[in-house]
Amino acid sequence: MRWVVPEKQRPQANGHLQIAMMTGKLLSYSLGAILIKVGISLDGLLLLVVISFILSIFLVLFIKPFVANNNDRSVGTLKMAADGLSFIKRTKVIRNLFVVFGLAWIIGSSIDIFLITYLNKVLGRGTEDLYLITTFSLAGIIIGSFVAPKLYDSIDKKIGFYLPSLIFGMVILGYALRLPLWLLLPLLMIGGFVQGIFLTFLNSYLQEVTSQIYYARVASFYTLLMKGASLPGYFLIGFLIEKTNVITVGYFIGIYMFFVTAVSIIVLPRMKGIHNVQVSEMNH
Repeated sequence: MRWVVPEKQRPQANGHLQIAMMTGKLLSYSLGAILIKVGISLDGLLLLVVISFILSIFLVLFIKPFVANNNDRSVGTLKMAADGLSFIKRTKVIRNLFVVFGLAWIIGSSIDIFLITYLNKVLGRGTEDLYLITTFSLAGIIIGSFVAPKLYDSIDKKIGFYLPSLIFGMVILGYALRLPLWLLLPLLMIGGFVQGIFLTFLNSYLQEVTSQIYYARVASFYTLLMKGASLPGYFLIGFLIEKTNVITVGYFIGIYMFFVTAVSIIVLPRMKGIHNVQVSEMNH
């Protein structure tokens, strides 16, 4: 995205990327539920997944231009990874952003295990009805990703990093309080809305302030953290549900997200009016 999209259009492009990803998820949950209900076998579902991946690989070939980072050609993979981690550690604003993102995403990436359990234990529905929840959540993320580019240049970006954690915590507390389903679903859409804002702001900000030399390594660490945080998150939420109950875990998640909000407010600097400023190797 950094090389193929003009700088002023990156927030909008990142929003569109989030919309595409979440629309794909929304369609996959809905299609999966329909195919399971009509009796499609597991082999048939797996074949559909394989065909989708093959089609994706084919479409990637049409992305132009092809971009190669000449600065990295003579550097070994391990050295590149070590240099990237060193850069993140030295650069205060990026380091603190990853701390905030890691803390938030441990829960954000694994919230579906809480929702599935809530759907089954509290609402008394089967897991094939997960689409009831995911439809509202992913629709909220799509709307948030659409609105985020319009907010990115008009508000202090710090707000886009701490306010979603606060609102998301309040949404999950609504589940812990066992509010009626007709209230829970719109609340979940609001939670998805702020999540879409958070992810679009984070991607756009990293692209804006990270120098070209280190951007690929910072983006790789972001992807690693985004995928890897779900593992301890699933373990933690699953463990707590097993040892307590889903309502107690709802209170825990809500309070935890309030903690993440406080950390974000404390460790992140004001981020308004620094457009076009690139972070070098110095500490900021």
